[in-house]
Amino acid sequence: MSINRMSISRIWLAWPVLVWLAGCAEREETVAAAPPYPASDLIEHIEFDWSSHRRLAAGSDNWALTWGGDGVQYAAWGDGGGFGGGNRYGRVSLGVGEIRGDFANAAYNNTWGGIDPTYRMDVKGKSYALLMVDGRLLMWVSPGSNDNNYRSATLHSASPAAAGWEAVDWSFSKEDGLVLPAFLQFGPNYAGALDENIYIYFIGLQQGNKLQVQVPGQLFLLRVNKDKVLLREHYRFFSGIGADGRAQWSERIEDRQAVFSDPAGVGWTVSVSYNPQIDRYLLATEHSRSFRSNMGLFAAQTPWGPWRTVHYGRFGAGEIQETVFYYNFSNSWNRGQEFVLVFSGVDENDSWNAVRGRFVLRQP
Repeated sequence: MSINRMSISRIWLAWPVLVWLAGCAEREETVAAAPPYPASDLIEHIEFDWSSHRRLAAGSDNWALTWGGDGVQYAAWGDGGGFGGGNRYGRVSLGVGEIRGDFANAAYNNTWGGIDPTYRMDVKGKSYALLMVDGRLLMWVSPGSNDNNYRSATLHSASPAAAGWEAVDWSFSKEDGLVLPAFLQFGPNYAGALDENIYIYFIGLQQGNKLQVQVPGQLFLLRVNKDKVLLREHYRFFSGIGADGRAQWSERIEDRQAVFSDPAGVGWTVSVSYNPQIDRYLLATEHSRSFRSNMGLFAAQTPWGPWRTVHYGRFGAGEIQETVFYYNFSNSWNRGQEFVLVFSGVDENDSWNAVRGRFVLRQP
């Protein structure tokens, strides 16, 4: 088949239009997905005070948060020098810092790794799950960056007064289809927890060749007695709701059922925390495409749902670069309807970011 010069000219002239159309289609795919759940019956919408936005620790991202019993928050970061550090200055693959005080007057320090740490960090990898319970820190660690995050998740533990972290001798692996866990967060030192169990959300692996939104998206829930958290045989998988309306749990991984689903996907990071003042479990993740500030925020009255949509769309549009992939609430800084959201992303959002906001509740 031959193509004459006129045909080539038409194709060349049409090329910018084709590129524009492709860009529109991609953007449409990114932002136009329908929420997977009905609107929240309690929270009408959320508002942010961008004048309060604080950015620290350039080059360090992720920032999984937990509230310590001594009034301190702990945060895990990746690939940077932590508080006071930079992308190269003090860089570690994984570090843990501490934040003392209220949002307006907080002091930030590096506990394990980074610039001027209390202890050097002896663990390499990445973490999106940190929990303080009964005076001890727990942390799920994956082996490395990018798709290495999917290879496995291994539990580590440490005392804030000890230099080293200890790892269990077992892991959840990529072959289990469960990756990148997140702890359900409660109050200081796990106060106010639902019961004596620790609850952990795992992302269902669908595509494992790079860090991306997992489509279709699913989250699975595990629980374990907090005194047996280091022992694999005590973990139980959510396996549905029984005839009595109560959650069922199985020791068999084959019996697991998703507690959250989104046809437009679940991000490769997720956070879940309980807000006692409004009596809701809050789940935050991405959808559609990663690194695009596609925020999904959902609320439920139990850790396993049913979920209702609080926000499903762009985050920070017109205020910050729209490159965010990870969102989580600071339970220590939350005050009922008023909250502080901690987030990170790529480019200028490759850092510690925090912003005040509030839930606007529906009128009774």
